[in-house]
Amino acid sequence: MAKRITLISIILLLCLGMFAWAGGASESAGGEDEKITLKFWSAGTEKIWSDYWISVTERYSKEHPNIAFDIATAPFGNEIDSKLNVAYASGTSPDIIAHGILAIADRADRGHFMPIDNYLDSYADKDDILPIVLNDFPEYKGKRYGLLMYPIPEPFVYRKDFFAEAGLDPENPPETWEDIAEVAPKVTLRNGDSVIRSGFTIPYDGLKLPIVFSRMNKAVNYDAAGTPTFDNPEMVETLEYLTDLYNKEVSLEVTFQQERSLATFFVDKAAMAWSYPSMLKKATTDDPEFSEKMGFMELKRKQSSAFVGAHFLFLSSESKHKDEAWEFMKFFWDKDEMWRRYEETGCPPVRKSLRDRYLADDPYLNTPIFNAISVGVGAPKVPWSALYLFKYLPQAQQEAFFGKKTPEQALKDAVADLKNELGLTK
Repeated sequence: MAKRITLISIILLLCLGMFAWAGGASESAGGEDEKITLKFWSAGTEKIWSDYWISVTERYSKEHPNIAFDIATAPFGNEIDSKLNVAYASGTSPDIIAHGILAIADRADRGHFMPIDNYLDSYADKDDILPIVLNDFPEYKGKRYGLLMYPIPEPFVYRKDFFAEAGLDPENPPETWEDIAEVAPKVTLRNGDSVIRSGFTIPYDGLKLPIVFSRMNKAVNYDAAGTPTFDNPEMVETLEYLTDLYNKEVSLEVTFQQERSLATFFVDKAAMAWSYPSMLKKATTDDPEFSEKMGFMELKRKQSSAFVGAHFLFLSSESKHKDEAWEFMKFFWDKDEMWRRYEETGCPPVRKSLRDRYLADDPYLNTPIFNAISVGVGAPKVPWSALYLFKYLPQAQQEAFFGKKTPEQALKDAVADLKNELGLTK
């Protein structure tokens, strides 16, 4: 009996040894061949970018067969932020997040985004990246977060053909607030009392226009401590101007998100507007004659300004595949891929070595895009940036536009509500 037990024990030990050896071999064999899926989430639902995410990840996976991608998109604002909040709370956050500059302060303070200084300092091509892109844009509290996908200058544009139709000089676009107020009603097309073509596109939940116009008016909308101050006199004057213009009924009733998805300017429904490089590139590529119909405006009051957003690829602090995610991010900044991205989406390249090629490729379009960058303003790098952009500034704007409050009271209440939500009230 004892011999039988001993024999069984030996057999069991041999089996366990073989199992352990097989497991060790399997683990070792994984290595480069191990399939890794990178979870990639993007803020924004523009088709041109959704298509690009598919194409760039397919190209990368073709070169790196062990890397697959799980891609998801959500609109800017509450939807993407709610999605991220749930993911980080449940430990299911993505590896890579494509998001705007407005997300840096909040997500960095929460520990969601990982500083990538170590990766950037050892990046072989860093000397070819524009310094503002490598350092200034991603910097927050002395650390750098994310690779800039591209700066998003949004120049003001106008339709020369619609100006000529209204008896205006198509080569003499508006330059000041007063010019816009005078010209917009003249190029608005109506059917009875209904607007069927905007003279000047004003989304009633606008976001961009109050920020850009307040910058033209030299408004300072938060102080050195990061406290909101967007009820200042210059901002009040700005919202009074936009409210008066809106109430002249020079715009179709459109939302900010509608304009992002299908801008009225490109479907003959607006004479003046602001636009994105990707939309401008698509319009002029699909219809080369569109360039002859379109012109650019540089608007100013106390100074010139245009909205310049900045979209980044961020590395999640919770990613289990940080090195693999960084390798994809490097591919994203590869010189050939950067030029391909410009060809597919119209976004400006951020390498020094591509600047002249970019300007020469389309001087008519690309020169004003670069000019817009030089006078641009974007979302503030403060933790409450998303609340400001997507909640309290639209709240004040709609209350003023629809006559519920004066612009001054609407802004005063919005600042008070934001401070209360941030716990800054005494």
